[in-house]
Amino acid sequence: MIRDALQNQLRLQVSSLTGDDFQEFVVELMHHRYGSDGFMATRRVKDGGADGIIFSKNAVIACWGPDGQAPSKVKKAFEKKVQGDHTSYKQNWHVTYPNWIVVINREPAPHEIKFVDELQAGSPVMGIDAILHMINNELTCASRRKVVESLKISTDLLSLDVISGLLEDILKNADGDGVIEYNSPLYVTDKIRLNFAPHEVDTVDQEYSDLQEEYFVAIASAFEAFDDEEKKRIKRRIRNDYVSAYGDSFAVKINNLTLQYLGKYSSVDDGEYRDIIRALLFWIFEQCLIGTQTPAEKSGSHVAEVVL
Repeated sequence: MIRDALQNQLRLQVSSLTGDDFQEFVVELMHHRYGSDGFMATRRVKDGGADGIIFSKNAVIACWGPDGQAPSKVKKAFEKKVQGDHTSYKQNWHVTYPNWIVVINREPAPHEIKFVDELQAGSPVMGIDAILHMINNELTCASRRKVVESLKISTDLLSLDVISGLLEDILKNADGDGVIEYNSPLYVTDKIRLNFAPHEVDTVDQEYSDLQEEYFVAIASAFEAFDDEEKKRIKRRIRNDYVSAYGDSFAVKINNLTLQYLGKYSSVDDGEYRDIIRALLFWIFEQCLIGTQTPAEKSGSHVAEVVL
């Protein structure tokens, strides 16, 4: 699957971080997740068994990223590091922050989960799966992009992942009736002039150009991961959503549909996700599936059958 590429790279890169590099990555991730008001990194020297504090959870985090130790030594090294951190934590932080979270660069083994729980009942071990869940589900697109860049992963993979997820969400709400097909896109400026007020044309034309350059290749690539029937259903769902969107002009309807999709498919107020939604709608608009048709469209020279 197209979305596996990013997940595989994230897993590989995060699990390869060790020592201070892993600690710095986790601190950066927590800053993105909780913000500067919600998370504070502690001093690296004499940190008192804490690498950072999550204020909303009244929790201290302790990171451990082993650096290529032999499997026979990992268990002993884990227990020594975690035991030492917990002892320091109890002495320095426990009264103020009663919750303690261990973060490691791989999935925790059962004996590691048990060891941490015996040190402090209910304390979780946050492994690689939980880290990836936070990256994928609890950050804005802009924060995800910064995390991906910090791991030296191509941001093109992130765009593909986000767009594929949006298309999958739209597909879940689509039915199987109807056919939507198209041939080659027409010169879109003519269509913009037909669908927007004169004073909006230059601004919309620039927005279209920016979104096309940034996202259209990724949208087309993500779309190709679906079979032909799924592609038809996605297009039909978007067109039906556009038709039913509130507004007495194309500009108002497309703005309201953008907000509708942002609220429906994103859990956060995310400016970059909004841009991706907007890009997808303009991509559909370019293909003559929504909006007032040009004379060329009406004559059938640019678009094939549209049946709803």
